[in-house]
Amino acid sequence: MRSITALPAVAAAALLCCVLPSAWAQAVGTIEFSSGDATILGPDNRPRVAARGASIASGETVDTGRGRVHLRMVDGAYIALQPGSALKFDDYRYRGATDGSENGVMSLLRGGLRTITGAIGRINKDRYRLVTSVATLGIRGTEFAVTYGNSITVNVGGGEVEVCNSAGCLDLAAGQTGYVARADARPVLTQRTVSLPPPPANPVASDFQKNDDKTPAGEFPTAVALLPGTTPIVPLPSGSYGLTSYMARPDGVIAAGLLGGTVTFNGAGGMTTFVDGGGFSYSGGVIADFGADGVTAWGRWTGGTSTHPTVPGVIAVQHYVAGSGTPAPVLNTLNRSYVSFASTAPTAQLSGVVTAGVANSATGTLALNFGAGTALYSLSVPVAGFTFSLGGSASFVNNTPGSGDVRFLGGGTISGSGAGCTPSCAGQIPFGPNVMGFVSGASGERANIVYGFLSPVAGQVSGAVVFK
Repeated sequence: MRSITALPAVAAAALLCCVLPSAWAQAVGTIEFSSGDATILGPDNRPRVAARGASIASGETVDTGRGRVHLRMVDGAYIALQPGSALKFDDYRYRGATDGSENGVMSLLRGGLRTITGAIGRINKDRYRLVTSVATLGIRGTEFAVTYGNSITVNVGGGEVEVCNSAGCLDLAAGQTGYVARADARPVLTQRTVSLPPPPANPVASDFQKNDDKTPAGEFPTAVALLPGTTPIVPLPSGSYGLTSYMARPDGVIAAGLLGGTVTFNGAGGMTTFVDGGGFSYSGGVIADFGADGVTAWGRWTGGTSTHPTVPGVIAVQHYVAGSGTPAPVLNTLNRSYVSFASTAPTAQLSGVVTAGVANSATGTLALNFGAGTALYSLSVPVAGFTFSLGGSASFVNNTPGSGDVRFLGGGTISGSGAGCTPSCAGQIPFGPNVMGFVSGASGERANIVYGFLSPVAGQVSGAVVFK
């Protein structure tokens, strides 16, 4: 990576003072969620309430105070600001194309944030950076979290981040964490964690109503995506479970399947290792997001190692859902409809770079009738600036009465907003080819779908959705 030189504060201010007032007028982002006493400060430091739906212009600063703010930027980036944070959009512009005119320069004045980047920086990596007084972060196609006070800690969930100051530079890959003690100290790798306070139990604003937001097509969705972290976590004990897994290496080779074996969970509920009944294993991954509700557990890894017999090596991304199967007598008469309640952050891997969406943003419905042998599904998957729609029917792996087999595989159609599926998207689930999943719980009260497909422009798209 090319080194990034952080501008001294005085020089940066001198550059900003020369921007014409008209440049501040163009909206570069929208507040999707706000709580507490958050405000927006204009270039003249005049405050206004950071209300849901408010626009942010280049040159403005978002100050969360004791609250929280989630922003969606014009290039598709998503930024979640923590309490006690202030983020200034020094020079943020995007005209719908990565033609060299785009720019994403921000200053984190204090606090912490978690972000999934958008189109800016995906092609021209020098166009996207986050500045602090301690170091400058250069970002390309990435998901990362950072806390900043007198020092900074940066954890990379996907893609790459370069941390530079006057003492040197440090390249961080997915799963790595960097630490900078002060402006004249060289950035170093660390085992520290980025400590961001957990979201409130229900951060949805009081005026938020179900189906309040429309899809890009102008239609009301059948299920509303939850904000990240709103699903209470009830960990599963380590033990023997079924596992739906999509795993991809950095070179794009995948191993996806409906597996069974021993799953080890940490105290918080995230999967740390899986050993298949056939002997291969997944281990060492960084848990990027996860959830569990006492019946099933789901999550996403970055990094880690696979000993899969045909796809061994480094793991770039893995999505999984674990759970205990439903008893055969219940399963053979199961006929019910499910609605999604949680999902892993969708990922898109293109040319070795993984772009992650937002946890719990993929939604859908599922209808299973084991007696009739039918499984119908519909999914909405937002990632990498596109919204993909998947729909179709699935077939049960073994629908023989009394078999107790809870697994299903499905084909169907895939479409995408804009040019997401131009000329076409193709499924990548073996024998599916779009989705796979199984039923879990003593009464069949949970089900899951893991999807995987190839978009010509977004790359390999994958994720997991959990239903009840």
